[in-house]
Amino acid sequence: LILALVSPSLVFAQDGQTTLEKIEDAFAQGFYQEVVQDSEAPTTEKGKIFFLRGVALNKLQRYDQALEAFKSSLKYGFKDPEIYLRLS
Repeated sequence: LILALVSPSLVFAQDGQTTLEKIEDAFAQGFYQEVVQDSEAPTTEKGKIFFLRGVALNKLQRYDQALEAFKSSLKYGFKDPEIYLRLS
């Protein structure tokens, strides 16, 4: 919330979507390179964003980077059981 008060552009994409929503939309459309790029933006949803980054990197066959993204997702508290399947 404080981040949004200081710089709303860091939390919301240009069209009013949150960074997470923008990344989810790009992911759903198969724009994996955009997911990887946008996942570097500051946000309060880092856990899920790193998870989506990992899946996108995996689809781009960048496996070592995907593994690091999944580990970061856990570090930021992402708890979806699918992450453990992705790590195996």
